[in-house]
Amino acid sequence: MAASRVRSLAVVDASVFGALTFNESRGTEAAGLLADVSPVAPGLVRYEMANLARRKALGDPASAELVAKAFRRWLDLPMKLVSPDFGGVLDLALAAHLSAYDAAYLYVAQALDAPLLTFDEQLDSAWRRLA
Repeated sequence: MAASRVRSLAVVDASVFGALTFNESRGTEAAGLLADVSPVAPGLVRYEMANLARRKALGDPASAELVAKAFRRWLDLPMKLVSPDFGGVLDLALAAHLSAYDAAYLYVAQALDAPLLTFDEQLDSAWRRLA
């Protein structure tokens, strides 16, 4: 019997999920980042991904059906959704000069002592500075 591979937890934001899901320019990079991790995200990632799908569908109505299918496939990805402490999110947003949305990802990464996977430069910089 083959040993199962242990996958480490990583907090993943919508920039990485979006690149993979919608075949964006960094999609291959996103696939590599996600290959050996069990993704975790605050529940807001679903809203962010739905909004990204909406923007893509409105921007190219001919692709709206494909975008919707890709989004629905993404919804089926195994991931753990967590609800952060919102007081802590506010404190972190103020301290790190981030939106509350971005601070939620950072808060979860800190709470789980897990890496944060993002293509957002400001969020990545805050995570590296505060990790």
